[in-house]
Amino acid sequence: AGGRAAIGTMRTSRHWEGPLRLSSKTMCVMLTLLASVLINSVVVASSNFHFTHSVYNATIKENAPPRTNVSSEQKMGIYVSDASLRVEYSITDGEEIFSVHSHQVGDFAFLRVRVKPCQSSDRRCRKLNRESKARYTVAISAEGIQGEVVVARALAVVTVFVLDINDALPVFHSLRHQVTIPEDLPVGSSIAHIQAVDADVGSNGEIYYSLKRDTKTLPFTP
Repeated sequence: AGGRAAIGTMRTSRHWEGPLRLSSKTMCVMLTLLASVLINSVVVASSNFHFTHSVYNATIKENAPPRTNVSSEQKMGIYVSDASLRVEYSITDGEEIFSVHSHQVGDFAFLRVRVKPCQSSDRRCRKLNRESKARYTVAISAEGIQGEVVVARALAVVTVFVLDINDALPVFHSLRHQVTIPEDLPVGSSIAHIQAVDADVGSNGEIYYSLKRDTKTLPFTP
């Protein structure tokens, strides 16, 4: 009876008051599981995180002022299925004349490509000049961010075509021309052919000729 009484009065405590110590093997397993969860979450997010197109075509007029957006018939950007996701865009390769911005409306993060403001003292600062360069290719990276963690990435390329405006002046090959004609040349004969060139294209590049001072001796036919 005494033995049973002794056993019955034993108390066991399940309350742990000391620090929890885990073996290195247990820690390794836990870290592996955590990494797996994070990787899977990134993969899941990335599968739904992509641009509407991998390549976009856009246009902008030459000499466009800073902060002017390029125009595109395509919807440029990324659909956002998770409201907690913030989308940020950046240029990974391309001309420094452009900058990119994100403008989120509802479930869509619009990609805005615009002319980058710069100081006139900056040697890299230059205007869009179609006669110098008519096309730009810009590589864009998108990051899906939750809190401070990047959980998804996507890539796209924007090709920007610079539209011509009538800004170039016609240029003569030579400012002075000299011809020699015989005195018995028939009336109405052509004595010289003078031509100018214009770097603009289409109707902007058409040239109309006129005499600065009219003369009856040498009729001029444009």
